Amino acid sequence: MSSSKASKASRAARLTTVIAGIQKHFLALASLMLGNQAISPAALIALLQADIVASNKATASRLQLTADANAAKQSHQTVDPLLRFLRAFVIGQFGDTEASAAILGDFALSPRKPRSTNVDVKAVAKAKAKATRVARNTQGAKQKAKVKGSVTVVQLEGGTAGAVPAPVANNAPAQAKPQG
Repeated sequence: MSSSKASKASRAARLTTVIAGIQKHFLALASLMLGNQAISPAALIALLQADIVASNKATASRLQLTADANAAKQSHQTVDPLLRFLRAFVIGQFGDTEASAAILGDFALSPRKPRSTNVDVKAVAKAKAKATRVARNTQGAKQKAKVKGSVTVVQLEGGTAGAVPAPVANNAPAQAKPQG
């Protein structure tokens, strides 16, 4: 399979050759009957030349787009580290609390959200996590290591043996350890 550049170049070369052939052999004719359409040789040559121009313009546009995209990527690679350093500098100068929210907003930054350090909130979150684990029958690494599958060997016709996995019988939820 040829590359798109080769096919575009070969198409343009082929169309140029077709134009030369039309000029050499059909220019004296009033019109050519192509399909169900009558077209003059001059109009056909104009269409073929317009096709070559459009293809060249598309190729040039694509090359320009690629060059612009590469320039933008290089610009991002230069600017992004500077933005990270600027963010650290601004936070170092003004802090990242709610009191400095207006100044941080001038730099499109937002203050850090305060974390909840309430012991009651943490205890409720821990209880919810434990209840979810029991409800979903999730297991830790040690419990998963105890679960083993078994295989039943079945004798098939012709003397060959096949393995069939046996169903796992232990699907009971894991028992929670008492808190001590």
